[in-house]
Amino acid sequence: MNAHVRRLARAVLPRPVRRFLRLAARELPHRLRDFPADLREAVVGSAEPLPPARLRRRVSRTSSRREFDAVGRGVASELVAAFGRCREPGASYSRWLDFGSGAGRVTRHLTAFGDADELTGVDVDPDLVAWTDRRLAPAKFRRIAPSPPTDFPAGRFDVVVCVSVFTHFDEEAGRRWAAELARLLRPGGLLIVSTHGAAIAAAQPLSETQRRRFAETGFLFIPGGGAFNEEAAFHSEAYLRSAWSPWFDPVEFVQHGLMGFQDLSSWRRR
Repeated sequence: MNAHVRRLARAVLPRPVRRFLRLAARELPHRLRDFPADLREAVVGSAEPLPPARLRRRVSRTSSRREFDAVGRGVASELVAAFGRCREPGASYSRWLDFGSGAGRVTRHLTAFGDADELTGVDVDPDLVAWTDRRLAPAKFRRIAPSPPTDFPAGRFDVVVCVSVFTHFDEEAGRRWAAELARLLRPGGLLIVSTHGAAIAAAQPLSETQRRRFAETGFLFIPGGGAFNEEAAFHSEAYLRSAWSPWFDPVEFVQHGLMGFQDLSSWRRR
């Protein structure tokens, strides 16, 4: 019966409508479960508020409060652990930048980390920046343009963390933003970044041409609208070492180092 309904829906409903209905079916249980907590925060406030459901969904697979908090906490913990392994003893790392901070899913947990005395988040989405800047003090948040440069001065930060951002850049955008993050870091500063690596690429429904291109170059970009529902980029470790060599020295590369999925690598500004 379900297969018959699906065939009928494909025959009579446009793809955008089918996509909307699938999303609504997935989201409804989360919205019903989380509604009391969301309403309570909207009316009486909270010491540690979460973004409203529409903003949580914008940066995550679902609007689930439980998943938003758990993923953010887990990612922040792994970023801090990578920082601890890669920092230079005795050096100061007080000024942190969360590049692509979104709705503050990770930033909110970094605020409690002792080394990050001054924490800044940046994103291109004005709604997300407006919400985080009002609610997640003492961190500061700023909207940036989709293309570099930013208006921060050179050497402004000691640490830049970047989660699930280079996973959506094409090759040119990736190089330009890598150069900009290098400009923002002081010499010796650390960039900790997540990427889709070779193991993730191997598990995707890629064409033979795409697989061959990735094997030959170590980089693959897939625009939105195909087998993926958004733009996706894949990087091999060798590609990153070569492409980022003008600005960074590699410190650590951990396959599936972020939540057992994305690769996590750390780089020192030359």
